[in-house]
Amino acid sequence: MIPFIITLTGAPASGKSYVIEKIIEVSKEFHDGPFRPSPFPKYTTREYRANEIAKKQKNEFVDVISVDEIPNTCDLIYRIYGKEYGLKTKELEDKLNANECPIVVINDVRAVEELKRAFIGRVLSLFLFRHVSNIDELKKESDSRGNVSENELFERYIKATALYRIYIENIAIFDRIILNVKNEENDEYKCTKIQIRNILKGVFEGNIPLNNNRTKGAKIFIISGNNASGKDDVNLAIQKMGRLQAEIIPKYTSRRQEKEDANEMICQFIPKIDLVNNYQAEYKKEYEAISYYYSKNIPQSFVDICKSKFEKSWNGTFEDFCNLEWDIQRLKSLRNIKRPLSKFWDEQDDSDDFFENNNNYISLDLLQKEFNLYNPLKNDEVCFIGIYNNSEYIIYENHAKQIKYAFSIDGLSQKMEKDQKHRVLVASFVNLFEYCKDRIGNDTVIPIFSYSQISKMDYDNQAKSEIEKLKSQSYNDLKRYSDNIVDFKHVIIYAETRLQNESGGQKEELIDQVFRLFRAYNKQ
Repeated sequence: MIPFIITLTGAPASGKSYVIEKIIEVSKEFHDGPFRPSPFPKYTTREYRANEIAKKQKNEFVDVISVDEIPNTCDLIYRIYGKEYGLKTKELEDKLNANECPIVVINDVRAVEELKRAFIGRVLSLFLFRHVSNIDELKKESDSRGNVSENELFERYIKATALYRIYIENIAIFDRIILNVKNEENDEYKCTKIQIRNILKGVFEGNIPLNNNRTKGAKIFIISGNNASGKDDVNLAIQKMGRLQAEIIPKYTSRRQEKEDANEMICQFIPKIDLVNNYQAEYKKEYEAISYYYSKNIPQSFVDICKSKFEKSWNGTFEDFCNLEWDIQRLKSLRNIKRPLSKFWDEQDDSDDFFENNNNYISLDLLQKEFNLYNPLKNDEVCFIGIYNNSEYIIYENHAKQIKYAFSIDGLSQKMEKDQKHRVLVASFVNLFEYCKDRIGNDTVIPIFSYSQISKMDYDNQAKSEIEKLKSQSYNDLKRYSDNIVDFKHVIIYAETRLQNESGGQKEELIDQVFRLFRAYNKQ
């Protein structure tokens, strides 16, 4: 085994010291070859903290060397929290030559890129995420470190929040993401250790390459994650804003249509056409009534309101101003009319009486009888493949949910080569990764894990339909991610940053991550 450098990037309180401890602990499990990880110190112009002083007094390792000025022999220098940090790449090279694997904490993306350029194929870059930090948590964590001023605490808070933004903007740089979060089922971060073990095993076995080569061109992004991780928002965003870059792979499903479903879901049961037509007729009637009202002369009461708002700085006549305000009110009134499908979802009581069979649906039960079993019973997953109407399909199901899905990839490679558009498939079954890689190409399939900070309790409280309640039973996907972290090339994170107080900011940041991944793989 060729020794390599491990870089850890993560916000304050993300658990970097814990991860280093677990890397060293896990290293003892590998006996096939020498793997000797060791923390590597950095020079810094900041003072030692109280906890670091206590460690030095006990002759324990401290990952920084406090100096008045970064030595000239340091050839990799970066600035963070208002302080400078420096590394001697010659010392890193010496460690590698001695068959050691240095672990370096670097919270500067440029420095990570510089190391990857300096040590091509010998750097494993990891990003650590626990959750977007809040000021109270950072204060508690800083108190345990000692001698952290209020100004430094605030700087650390700003940096912790900004570092999430830095991750979003540089999402494709990191080899793997460690979700150092608490498992719902226990109080220990057991999944973190599983992730570390599987990452290292993936590197040793060649399944996580460190050469940083990324083939360009149209890809199939398979997004997997729990049911509150923003997958629906990603779907809608791609259909509305990403038409020039990507298309959604449509899926057939044996379940009933849900409110959040976009056009890519072809469900067996859909809202009754007659009911939707009735809501459409009501919408049209209300729309025409409002349009007629605003087509008449402007009432005097509204003119009086306009007089109180009219300013002499307005570049036009009072009549123009009044007409503009009247037209604005008309548009607001029309936008406030509830759309037909919104009215349907608000009024339906989860009864089958509101739904009917979809004529565009293909019977997955009938298809399954004609298909060959592909990869049975992996994590309670079953996949079938076969031909229907001269198109190749894959059917997959989960016994626990008792829901089937199917999609066609017939001729997909040729279409992608022609239009150079990415394809996106929302599917949580790991079996599909291997199948799509076999049929389309390993470099073409990019599995992505979608992680959300929302708690299971919050999701359960919001779950209304029986389908949503059934989904919540398998809400926690952290264990599945940990077991299959080698397969997931990227992680998109659905979290709300405290720097952005505007409503919906977390959705915009989630979508931003996806579009930045598209750009990372685009040919141009």
